[in-house]
Amino acid sequence: MTAAADLSIAAVHAAASAATGGLTDFGPVDYKAPLAALLDPADVDRLDGPGRALLRHIVTSALVARLWIALAHAERPGAAAISIERPLFIVGLPRTGSSLLHQLLALAPDARAPLLWETMSPGAALVAPDEARAAAAGLCAARPAELHAVHPLRPDGPAECYWLLRNSLRSSTFCHQADRPIYRAWLAASDMEVAYRDHRRQLQLLLHARPAARLVLKMPGHVDHLEPLLAVFPGACIVHLHRDPVAALASSCNLWRLIARSNHQPVDPHRIGARLHRRFARSIERGMAARRAVDPARVIDVHHAELARDPAAAVDRIHRHFDLPRPPELAGRIARAVTGPPPPRHPALADYGLDPAAVRRGFAGYCRAFAVAPESNAESAADDAAGEGP
Repeated sequence: MTAAADLSIAAVHAAASAATGGLTDFGPVDYKAPLAALLDPADVDRLDGPGRALLRHIVTSALVARLWIALAHAERPGAAAISIERPLFIVGLPRTGSSLLHQLLALAPDARAPLLWETMSPGAALVAPDEARAAAAGLCAARPAELHAVHPLRPDGPAECYWLLRNSLRSSTFCHQADRPIYRAWLAASDMEVAYRDHRRQLQLLLHARPAARLVLKMPGHVDHLEPLLAVFPGACIVHLHRDPVAALASSCNLWRLIARSNHQPVDPHRIGARLHRRFARSIERGMAARRAVDPARVIDVHHAELARDPAAAVDRIHRHFDLPRPPELAGRIARAVTGPPPPRHPALADYGLDPAAVRRGFAGYCRAFAVAPESNAESAADDAAGEGP
């Protein structure tokens, strides 16, 4: 019988230090409070063996990243002075086309989207790049084909900010693998500006290594935290993506079913549906509240159908809205990038214990506010934008 993974704070500290050859400086940003909440025995003791092993791996990986980040900043003190003027953030519900749009916006000559091997550990990308590349390659190689089909990852492809917030230990993603009521409550009451300041410190390292006029960043979950995001990045430009919640929710449920299976966790479709339905409701509520306080000039609304119909036109409209350069070669680059097989189709929302009509009624206010139209096939199946992430 395999011994249960040791999830004591001392054990994960020791594992992270050993993985970095004895480093012990985790950086100036407080990480101990979220770490204590993550490893609270009242949450941890409910996990089964695979769940404990997965949590230990995720937490230790984040601590390893923090050690490399602290070392990189110590060796490159000038990085902390790098300004991030007008980053472009893609936000919205999951499965609305954000990964596709991220890839396309990054095709502009003056744009820079952080790559997977960089974002998993921005410090290691500078001080141990071979190790950083190998870690990203290993992650991608280990992904099952069915998961890769709906959420492709490439070591040198654009990556979302999930990794940067994970490294701060302040991220709702830690709650997705299992119910974590203690950590969820701690996170809801925490100051997310701390997480975004940590996020900025990591981006400064990446820009120190490879400067760019403009960063293109993406994570659907940013919509939950627009106020702290804008406090830390006051010049940020926000692209808010929208899609029929029934289609987006069905696609999200399917993705998380595949993620759970790939992590050797029990798969309960109805539990996945209930959890993600709550997440959508929370994101919509927070996003709509935050939007009321955001200068309309700072944000543009883009619909999934618009992006799917004419990606080049959608990108051009974003560039025009924010008065960004519109190089003539960009349309050709986009046309070459979007060719590929049709997106997969997924099970109905009802397979996850949710009534599509009831879901649509519950999100009617959001759909009215942003003129979100129902997708004709959403009740029976959801079509994904290629490459779309959680």
